[in-house]
Amino acid sequence: MRLDYLKTFLTVLETGGFLAAAKKLGVSQATVTNHVAILENFFEAKLFDRTFKGAELTEAGKILKVSAEKILGEIEKAKSQISILKGRTVELVRIAASTIPGEHLLPSIIAEFKKEHPMAKFEVRIMDTGNALSCLKNDMVDFAAVGSLIGCENDFEKLELGEEELVLIVPKNHELGKKQTVKLNEILKYPYINREEASGTRKETERILLEAKIPPQKLNVVLELGSTQAVITAV
Repeated sequence: MRLDYLKTFLTVLETGGFLAAAKKLGVSQATVTNHVAILENFFEAKLFDRTFKGAELTEAGKILKVSAEKILGEIEKAKSQISILKGRTVELVRIAASTIPGEHLLPSIIAEFKKEHPMAKFEVRIMDTGNALSCLKNDMVDFAAVGSLIGCENDFEKLELGEEELVLIVPKNHELGKKQTVKLNEILKYPYINREEASGTRKETERILLEAKIPPQKLNVVLELGSTQAVITAV
C-alpha cells in the first residue's frame, strides 16, 4: 500500500471530485481514478459515489477517511520530529481552513507574519469546516481556521481572529430585496440555496434559525453547494 494512494483519496474528498483532485495533485484524472480503484480493490469496497454534487464518501469511504488522516498525520509528525533531530528548523506551517477564513482572512494575516518571519512557509488547504477540524484533530495540520466550532467548542484551544456577518442575498429585482429588513420566517416560502452539511456557514445559519424556534428543515432547499462563491454565482 503506497501512501500516495491515501493522499489521492483524501484529495478527492477535499476537492469534491476526481478532476479537481487531479489538478491539485498535478497528475492526470486517469491516475487519480487508478489510485482510488486500487484502494477499492484492496479493501474490496466502493469508496466514493459520484453524484450531481461531486464525489461523496460511501460508508466504507468514511471509515477509510479516519484511518487515512491518522496515518498521514503520523507520517508528517515523524518527518517533523526527524527534521528537529537532524538539527533543521521546521519552517512549514500547515493550515486547514474553511472557505471564508481561507480566502478572505488568512492571506493578509500570513502576509503580515512573513514580514517578521520571511523564512516561514505556509501551506493552506481550503475545505469545509468539518474536514478542517478533522485534519487538526488527526495532526494532519498545525492549525485550523474556521468560521464555526458548533458542536465541538470544548475540543480545541481557540483564538478569535475576526468577526463575519451573515447576510441574506437574493437575485436582482427580487421582492425581498426591496425590503429594509426581512424576518426569518419570510424566507421559508422561497427557494433556498444552502451550503454543504459540514460547512460552518450552514451550522451558524441553523443555529440562528433554531434560536428563532424555526426548524432548519423548513427551509425550501433546492440546491447545496460547496463554497460561498458558488452560492453567490448560483443566486
